[in-house]
Amino acid sequence: MFKRISTMLLVFILVIALTIPTMAAPPATPYGPFLTETQEVQLNSYHDYDELVKTLKSMEKRSKGELRLEVIGQSRQGRDIYLAKAGHGPENVMIITQQHGNEPHGTEAMLNMLQDIAMSGKPEFEKIREQLTFNVIVRVNPDGEVLRQRDNYDPTAPNARTYRPDLGRLDNETYGFNSRAGVGWDLNRFHFIDWKTSPMYNLLGWPENPGTEAALVAQVVNNLNPKPLWFIDLHEQGSTVDPEGNMITFALDTAHMTNDWATDLTYPLVQESSALLVVINDYTKDFGYAAASRYSAPSAYAGRSRNQYMQVLGIPGILIEIRGQFGNLGQKSNGMLTKVAYQSVFGLLKATVDDTIKDVDWTRVSEIPNARSVRKELPNEQ
Repeated sequence: MFKRISTMLLVFILVIALTIPTMAAPPATPYGPFLTETQEVQLNSYHDYDELVKTLKSMEKRSKGELRLEVIGQSRQGRDIYLAKAGHGPENVMIITQQHGNEPHGTEAMLNMLQDIAMSGKPEFEKIREQLTFNVIVRVNPDGEVLRQRDNYDPTAPNARTYRPDLGRLDNETYGFNSRAGVGWDLNRFHFIDWKTSPMYNLLGWPENPGTEAALVAQVVNNLNPKPLWFIDLHEQGSTVDPEGNMITFALDTAHMTNDWATDLTYPLVQESSALLVVINDYTKDFGYAAASRYSAPSAYAGRSRNQYMQVLGIPGILIEIRGQFGNLGQKSNGMLTKVAYQSVFGLLKATVDDTIKDVDWTRVSEIPNARSVRKELPNEQ
């Protein structure tokens, strides 16, 4: 009797299951992951300012002299900005991270790199610290990170559209005026070693550099001796895809002498910078999680870090833009994107100490594809 009832019950359940319409699976998010419109942004997997300082000081203490910290100055809100030096080699290389406060992956990656160069017993890291001094300004914009914003902190920053009505909107390329009214300034427009060469000084009579933190970086780079072999500025961008629709995880760009790419490539320093991009692309392309593209149209504006240090100091310079930003991803894909930043820099370090960089054909920069921006168009609940 019990078996009969059980069999009838099973048949009943099967009939019900087959007659109820199947619930459709939620549509896939193209080019994801993304934050949803109703999702609380989580950032606790990144180092906040206090954690960053604590980590750097702990690493310095444990490194037996292979990691040294210097405070290069203070942010506009009074936070110390740190230059970390790993290794004791005779040649300098230079990296800066998080000029834009909402772009954390470069900082996370370089914390890992500093620890490996200073303390790892692996032969590749021993070779790096014997041949190079690895200089990193870790989180150029600490105020922006705390405030979760791109710009530095300056509540007196004026509106570029209304500051000089007689001149109209003060565009960045002409006047160097890149502000968000009542918020602050975009630090990657203010890397003038001599402020009196800036268009804001010469065209608008602006007496002092409002990009306080960028001005500190400029003096550090200017004073490094010997001059760095190369300079990297680590940033983040929105989501992009290559011409076939494949997701891009990072974009690459050289420093520029002109606003025309073909003309730019006639300059030896741009050719050297292009070779750096080729090295990174070659090294990372076989990683399943790394896919590179070229960055957007060239800008030779001298206030951009890589441009200033190439145009004035003769240092080959590049930009690495990792997919990310607080407002786009929060901490989604943090581990993978941090690895992209780490491996991009490590590939260049390896080629530098192995001396294979001199054999790179810079013209192969044309192999790195262009990309286009993509945005999600999904209901709020997805």
